[in-house]
Order: sequence, then structure tokens, then C-alpha cells
Amino acid sequence: MHSLLETEPFQSLAPVLRAAAGTLRTNSPITLCAEPTIVGALALAHLEAALLDAGIAYRRRVPPRDGLASSVIIVSEESPQVEPKPLESGPFRLTLSPLSVHALYGHDGSSHSGTLSPVAQAAALAAEIAPDGRRVRMLRPWMLAGNWHSDALDTSYDPVYSRLRDHLRDEGAFRVVPLPSVTEPDAALLPTIDGERMSATKDSWSGLDEQQRAEALSEIAAPEVFNGSLGTARLEELVWHRLVVSNSPRDLHSQFAALQTRFSGDEIEAANSSIDQLLSTGEVE
Repeated sequence: MHSLLETEPFQSLAPVLRAAAGTLRTNSPITLCAEPTIVGALALAHLEAALLDAGIAYRRRVPPRDGLASSVIIVSEESPQVEPKPLESGPFRLTLSPLSVHALYGHDGSSHSGTLSPVAQAAALAAEIAPDGRRVRMLRPWMLAGNWHSDALDTSYDPVYSRLRDHLRDEGAFRVVPLPSVTEPDAALLPTIDGERMSATKDSWSGLDEQQRAEALSEIAAPEVFNGSLGTARLEELVWHRLVVSNSPRDLHSQFAALQTRFSGDEIEAANSSIDQLLSTGEVE
């Protein structure tokens, strides 16, 4: 894996995460705290994967409780901050909260900013703790889910999501493919697409040239464009940039949707069961 801390979105946070990774073992056991939300569950899953791979003792607290242990990592979902919260020592205390960051620089040198989710922060810290860990590698693709479940892609282009997606693609965490190349996409993600047209396109896809594929994708997306229920950036991801992990029949966007469905009932149970399943299989059913 290539270090996420060397990418633009982590420029301001990298020193904090490196320091935390370097002192975790001497501060164990670590108490991990988060609210029973999708972001909380995903962030804790990444952290627990690293601590298990590294053999560092920890406790999970969902939701957080009074009387926290001396060494703690807290996943917060407050409003985005412009500066990362510093690592505290004596006792050890690290807070991962949404962070406004510079994510990309345009050809003209202009900066494109967005929000770095606590999920991505937890994944980056996990890779520093256990870079060769089996569970850490298995959960690596899920670092995008925090930004995916935010509303940024519904209102505008999310440069943080795009930068992290391209980084993970380049290191081989998943493939980025158009919708017709996905074996079992969740139909509920694009409800107005014509199923017969989609099936016909998949059958002919291998024989189409680049221009024909572009036209076919535009025709597939047209009903969703006219419907207007999805932001343009989210629609582009669901039609042109689906994420496929090797040996998994379902693309990641379909699994992101399955995870969201889990949180429609008992959120505490959903959070704990989702963390356990992700640590066991790297997927959500």
C-alpha cells in the first residue's frame, strides 16, 4: 500500500496520525469511542482492524460512555474544522473529526477543497499502525464510504472523494469500471434506469468502441438525469466510476447502500454487527 499521508488531503493531519501510530502500543489498552452511525462504525472498523493485526489491546464503546479509560480514540462527527485536533498525551487522547482540506490542485494551480471524513482518517491511521496487516488491507477500499455517505456528491464535485478514489485505484485496492461491467449492481441505486436497455448494453458492451460506449452510457443515464433525484457528481460515480474489488460479486457502491439499510432500525446493534462483519469478511451483506 502507498502511504495516504503523502497525499494532498492528509497534508495537515499527517504529523498527528504519525505521532499517534508511534505511541499507541505504549498506551494500550486503547478505548475506541463512536456514536452508532455509519461513519462511527466504519471508522472503528478500520481502527480495530489495525489494532487486531498489530496485537494491541483495545475496547469498543458504541455509544461512548462516561468515565473513559486514560487512552482513548474518539470518532467525532461535528462540523468540519480547518485545523486537525492535536494529539494529547498524559493521557493519550486522539480525536478524529471532519476536516476541511485541500484535496487537488488544478492545472492552473488553483486549489480544490473538501471535507476529509473520519473514516478516511481512521483508514490512514490504520495503515500506519499495521501497514501489512491482513484486515487493514481487506478494509482499505471502505475508506471512501465516509465521503460517499456525506452530502457533498449531491451538491457538487467532491475533490477529496475523487483524490482518494484515484489513489486507491492506482495502488490496486479496486478497479474503477463503468456500470455495464458490474456483475450484480444494486438496482435501487438507479431506480429509473431502463432494465431492458441496461441488459442489452451489457450484452453488447465488449463489442463497442470508445465512442459507442460513451453514447451507450449517456443513454443509460438519461432517465436519472431527467429525474433529477441524484446530484450530477453522484450519478457520474454510479454510472461511469463503479468500484469493483477482486473476488467480490458486488461492487462497493452496492455494499455502501446495503450498509445504509442496516441503520434504519436499532442503530447500536447495526453498528456493532457491521463492525464485526467487516472485520470478519471485509463485506456487508
